[in-house]
Amino acid sequence: MLALGILAACGGGGGGGSASFIPMAPPAPTTPASYSVSGTVSGLAPGAQVTLTNNGTDAVTVKAEGAFAFGAAVPANGSYSVTVDKQPVGQTCSLAGGTGAGSGVTANIDNVRIVCSTHTYGIGGTVTGLASGQQVALLNNTGDAITIAADGGFSFPVPVAHNGSYAVTVGTQPVGQTCSLAGGTGAGSGVTANIDNVRIVCSTHTYGIGGTVAGLASGQQVTLLNNAGDAITIAADGGFSFPAPVAHNGSYAVTIGTQPTGQTCSLAGGTGAGSGVVADVSNVRVICSVDTYTVGGTVTGLAGGQVTLFNNGGDALTLTSNGAFTFSTAVPYMGSYSVTVGTQPAGQTCSVSNGSGVGSAAIANITNVQVTCSASIYYIGGTVTGLASGQQVTLLNNGTDAFTTHADGSFRFAVPVAYMGSYSVTVSTQPGGQRCVVTHGSGSSVSAEIVGVGVACLASGHTSTWAGSGVHGNADGTGPSAQFYGPVRAAVDHAGNVYVADHYNHSIRKITPMGLVSTLAGSGAPGRADGLGSAASFDHPAGIAVDGDGNVYVADTKNNSIRKITPAGVVSTLAGAGTAGYADGPGLAALFNYPVGLALDGSRNLYVTDTFNNRIRKITPAGVVTTLAGSGTAGRADGPGSSASFHGPLGLAFDGSGNLYVVDRDNHSIRKITSAGVVSTLAGSETPGSTNGAGSAASFHFPFDITADRNGNAYIADPRNNMIRKMTPAGVVTTLAGNGASGRADGIGAAASFAEPAGITIDGNGILYVADHGNNLIRKLVP
Repeated sequence: MLALGILAACGGGGGGGSASFIPMAPPAPTTPASYSVSGTVSGLAPGAQVTLTNNGTDAVTVKAEGAFAFGAAVPANGSYSVTVDKQPVGQTCSLAGGTGAGSGVTANIDNVRIVCSTHTYGIGGTVTGLASGQQVALLNNTGDAITIAADGGFSFPVPVAHNGSYAVTVGTQPVGQTCSLAGGTGAGSGVTANIDNVRIVCSTHTYGIGGTVAGLASGQQVTLLNNAGDAITIAADGGFSFPAPVAHNGSYAVTIGTQPTGQTCSLAGGTGAGSGVVADVSNVRVICSVDTYTVGGTVTGLAGGQVTLFNNGGDALTLTSNGAFTFSTAVPYMGSYSVTVGTQPAGQTCSVSNGSGVGSAAIANITNVQVTCSASIYYIGGTVTGLASGQQVTLLNNGTDAFTTHADGSFRFAVPVAYMGSYSVTVSTQPGGQRCVVTHGSGSSVSAEIVGVGVACLASGHTSTWAGSGVHGNADGTGPSAQFYGPVRAAVDHAGNVYVADHYNHSIRKITPMGLVSTLAGSGAPGRADGLGSAASFDHPAGIAVDGDGNVYVADTKNNSIRKITPAGVVSTLAGAGTAGYADGPGLAALFNYPVGLALDGSRNLYVTDTFNNRIRKITPAGVVTTLAGSGTAGRADGPGSSASFHGPLGLAFDGSGNLYVVDRDNHSIRKITSAGVVSTLAGSETPGSTNGAGSAASFHFPFDITADRNGNAYIADPRNNMIRKMTPAGVVTTLAGNGASGRADGIGAAASFAEPAGITIDGNGILYVADHGNNLIRKLVP
């Protein structure tokens, strides 16, 4: 320790004063004090050692738990600082509780505490792929469980000791997933550092989606999609599976990506979609069927009726209005269709355009079939036969539509007839030396094509037998199976029916254009009864005429009456009391004496040859009888009215100008009465004969009947000459048919023969019908 010096001052300050030092006696010399530093080590692992240092130099190595002491002491009031210089392997030793250092040491230090602890290492890593909302439980060394609820890092709560081992396993898998240790990272031993590379990879469970395809046509393929992707192309019926599975609890939606050509595939029975998948799906059913296409179109122009259409000969569709239509039966892919009209609407004709397709036609719905309906029109035609070589005939329909042909064969007029219209075919210009006759040439209410008009051309003067067997009798029938008995007169109606006064059968017979003979009225025995059909009776009827309504007028000769027969066959008496006499007046008040010939004018006045009264009488439609011409005395005087005279007048006929021709039998002449009642002689001399010529140069032999054509030519039945004569409007007489000898030969001109031809009439075609009295026949003659 230090010795203090006492300093003494002498005098005051200044001036040469000086101080003097009085020294202390020095202490006795001592040995400096020092103190030891020691402590305890705890936790040191067996076989381990730790090196401690004090104040950086004094080292001591401790190899076991317990006390330790540094070799060097610390001087009194010195300081110490114990540090771990070298740690034991796998452990860390540290100064506990601030005991390792100090200063101002005045005593031994024995409280240094070294605490050693073994190293531990955390075990951890990462979890990937864990689904949202799921969790996985991990174990280390079968314990130390940790539950992880999301992707990311993890660490077990209990570390592993130095040089220890670890084994990470999955304790509980997440729902719908499988978690596994990746790449051998889950276990190890001799751990000397933290483990952070344990990798847990979780993958969601997946399930295959598949099923079956049925109905796929050979050579076709269908592309399927799942969830709008994962395409798979299938080329045959059978099972299929999509390449990409569906995750656990996921959903699937199978759709058709590309349809096969000509087919449509569809998902059957709701099998194509689902959610919450927890197992493989193998029940998806894809059913393919051949495509079909509808056939339809549009109808236009239909006017109130209905039209029936067919497709491929069936599948009938009836339409009643214009607009779109579709057949009920579809056509398969690549199939054919053919739309036709089955039943036309009344009064219209419907035609089809775009109506058919054959082979590969149907590849889409057919919508362009066009059915166009228009008012029906029908062409009129028929066949010409018998036209001579080098000749031609001109036909008219309805008076205007002309058609000229130069040869036999079919013909058709250019202008059609409207639905329900009428037609009337006539000959406009006859061929030279021939006459063409039209049959079936008119009709009304036309509703179909007319192809049956017949035009038969015959040589002029050609005579043929039309009806009758040639043996007298009273039989109905067709053509030669019918029988007459002394037919004397004939008349034709507008329909071409011929009415015959069957003289000795006391009947009125009717012959249709087809030659069918029937009895219109008369009992077959003489009498004078009115009534229906056979209930009525006549007495030697001789004259006959037909009006436009089909009423038949009969000169009932020996009953001295004029009778009327309705189209229904009802007979009544128009005029004449039934006794011979002469009196004008209404109906039954009038008297006749052997009336024979009848003719009707355009006003339906009826003219009568009152034969034994030598007069021409007139009967109005009301039945009032007057005298047109004749004095009543036999003679041959020309002149007006009663100043003229006749001798046994028989036949009557009007020409186209309203002139009335009279056969003046016993004068062997043809007389003419104008509309003013003036009588003149056209042809014939008072001397019987068969001479042809003009006017009086010609001769007849008891001529019996007359008819006239529209050109004014007259045709005379000249029975005693067994001829049919022709007289022009100028009075020139020629022989049309017959050779003068009695016979029944058919032929042309003189090659034909007759037996007392008594009656003659003409039809609308200009064909003459001859009542061949002596032969009991009705003959046809081409003028």
